[in-house]
Amino acid sequence: MSVFQLTLPNSYENKIAAPAHLLPWAILLFSPLGLLPLIKGSFLPICVAVEILCAFMFLYKKDKKLAAISILSPSLSLAFFWLISGQSLYGLPDYFLNISHVISGYSEAMSSTGGFYSQIPYYIIAVSSILLVIGKSKDIPYISRAFLLLSFSLFLFISFKHGFVRHDAHATIAGSAIIISAILFAVTLRHKYLFIVFFLSVLSWAYIDKDFIGSSTKSFFENIKGTYMSAYDGIKARLFNKERLYENFNERLLEISQEGAIPRLNGTTDIYSYNQSYLLAAGNLWSPRPVIQSHGAYTPKLARLNELHLLSERAPNNIVFKVEPIDGRLASLEDGLSWPILIYNYIPFKLEKDFVYLRKKISRNVRPARTEILNQEHRLEETSRLPNTELPLFAEIDIHPTLLGRLLSFLYKPSALEISVKLNNGIKKNFRLVASMAKTGFLLSPLVENTTEFAYLFSNRNLLLDKNVQSVRVRSSDHTTLLWNSRYRLKLSRLELAHLDIHKLLKFNTIHPAIPAQTAQPASSVNCDGVIDWINGISPSPKGMRISSLLNVNGWLSISSKEGIVPEHIFVTLTDTFGKTLYIETRRTPRNDVKNHFNQPNMPDVGYEMVADISQLKGEYVLGLSRIYKNQIEHCQNLNVPAYIK
Repeated sequence: MSVFQLTLPNSYENKIAAPAHLLPWAILLFSPLGLLPLIKGSFLPICVAVEILCAFMFLYKKDKKLAAISILSPSLSLAFFWLISGQSLYGLPDYFLNISHVISGYSEAMSSTGGFYSQIPYYIIAVSSILLVIGKSKDIPYISRAFLLLSFSLFLFISFKHGFVRHDAHATIAGSAIIISAILFAVTLRHKYLFIVFFLSVLSWAYIDKDFIGSSTKSFFENIKGTYMSAYDGIKARLFNKERLYENFNERLLEISQEGAIPRLNGTTDIYSYNQSYLLAAGNLWSPRPVIQSHGAYTPKLARLNELHLLSERAPNNIVFKVEPIDGRLASLEDGLSWPILIYNYIPFKLEKDFVYLRKKISRNVRPARTEILNQEHRLEETSRLPNTELPLFAEIDIHPTLLGRLLSFLYKPSALEISVKLNNGIKKNFRLVASMAKTGFLLSPLVENTTEFAYLFSNRNLLLDKNVQSVRVRSSDHTTLLWNSRYRLKLSRLELAHLDIHKLLKFNTIHPAIPAQTAQPASSVNCDGVIDWINGISPSPKGMRISSLLNVNGWLSISSKEGIVPEHIFVTLTDTFGKTLYIETRRTPRNDVKNHFNQPNMPDVGYEMVADISQLKGEYVLGLSRIYKNQIEHCQNLNVPAYIK
C-alpha cells in the first residue's frame, strides 16, 4: 500500500506525500519481508511476490534505488536474522529447499472439512467486492490499478488457503485478513463504496468468528490488555527480577515433566509422534529427526529425511513412541517409512502411560529385508484381496490426482482419499489415506491402531492375527474419479522384523480358573450399571465376535453410578459350553466422562481394561463381566457377548 501511494502520479487527489528521508524508511519498511519466512516458511511465496511487484513498480517509475532496496533489504535482513539465530549461511539454501516440500504437500495432507456454506461464500463475496471496486476505479492509472489488484489478490488468496484448507480455528486467519484488507482499502482509496466493502468484510469476519472464537467487546479489550500487560510484565521481570523469571521457567518445566511422566534416559532420545516438551522438560538429550512431528512428514522427501536420520550416526539411542494419528488417518502412515527400522533395530524395555520405550540394539541401524510379493494395478472403489500370510505386509500405494484435482488442490484443496480394510475377524474399518504418505510406504497388515498394538509387533508370537488385513479398498471421499485417477498401483512386500519375548513388557492380565478372591457369599446374577465399550478395538456385536490369540476389553462398571459407588474388583469372564468360567483380572482406568455424566467428580476410577493372551483357548465362549463388592461376587447378567475363539 505504501509503494502504491509512492508510485501514484502527483495529480492523484488522494496521494499521500512521501516522508523527507525516504531511503531509511524504505529499508525499514521492506526488512520484515526477510524475517517472516524464517518465522513461518509458508510466508515465503507472498514475501517474494511482494518484493518483485514493488521492484517492478519502482522500475516503472525509473527509481532504481528504491527498486534495489525492495530486493536487497529483505535479503540482508533474512541473512541477519538467520545468523543471529545461530545458523550457518550454508544451511539457508537447504532450509528453503526443504520448506518447499512442506508447502507443496500441505493442501492434501493437512486438509480438513469445515462449514463451507456458512463461511466461505461470505469470504468470497467480501473479497470480490474489494477487487471489483479496485478494478472499477477509473481514476487510478491502469498500471497502479493492476499492481493493487495483484497485491490484494495475492494476500487474500494466501489467507484463504491458510484459513480454509485446514478448516478449523485456522479459518480465523482468513477472517482477520479480510478485516485488515478492508482497513487498508479504506485508508488507501477512500472510495465512495467504502461502506459497502467494509460492511461485507465485517460480515464475513463475524460469520467466521462466531464459530471459533465468539468475540465480544469484553474479550476484545481483555485480549488487548492481556497482550500488552504480558509484554510489560516480561520487560519488568527481565529488568528488575531475573531470579523470579528463572523460577517461573523451572516451575513450568516441572509441571510439564510431571504431566508427561517421561524419565531421563541415558544417551540421546527422540519422541514419536510429537510432545517434544515432555522429553525436554525431563532433561533428556534430544536427537531430533528432520521433521520433528510425524504427522508433518507428509511428502516422500520429508519421509525419507526422517528414515535417513534413523540410518545415520545421529540416530537416537532411545525412542519414546506413541501412536497418535491426526484427522482419522491410518496410524501407520505417519512416519510409516521409519516403522520397519524402529521395529528391527530397537528393543522395547518399558510400556507405560501409553508410551513404549525403545533402546537401540546395535551401533548403526540397518533396513530390514523386504521381499516383494505383489505389484498390481487396481481401480478406485475396487476391493483388492491381500495374500494370505502371517508376516507383516508393507504397502506402497501410488495414486495421482487428475489435472482437475491438481488445479483444485492449488486453488483450494483436493477431495480426501479413504482406505477401507477388512480384518481377519470380519470387521471393516475406514481411515483417511494421504496419497503422498502412502507412496513411500507404510505397514498395512496387521492393522495397528494404538501404542500397545505397536509393541506387539516386536513379539516372537503373532499376537495380532485378528488384525491381519484380508482386503483393502481405496476411494475418493466424493465417490467420483474427477479429482483422482481411477487407477492406482499397489505394491506389497513381506517384512522380516524382530522376534522378541515381550510378555513381561506387555504385562498381560492373569487368567484364573476360579474366582481369585475369597467371597463370603455364593455368586449371584444381577443387572449391572456399566458397559463393555470395546473388545479388541471394536464395539461388541450382540450376535457375537470372532477372536484369536489376544483379548483386549475395556469399558466401565459401577455398583451405583448415581451414588458414586464402585466395586472393589472387576473381572472379565469367559464361560465355555460346559459352564466352566475363567476370570481375567482388569486394571482400573480413569473415566472422567462417566463421572461428569453422573455428576460424581469424587467417584473413584470406574473404568476397566484388560489384555490377555488367549492363544491356548479354542471354541465357543460367552464373554461377560463380574464384580466383587463387600466380599460378594456378582455376575452381570445384562453384559454378555457370545465369542468364538479360533
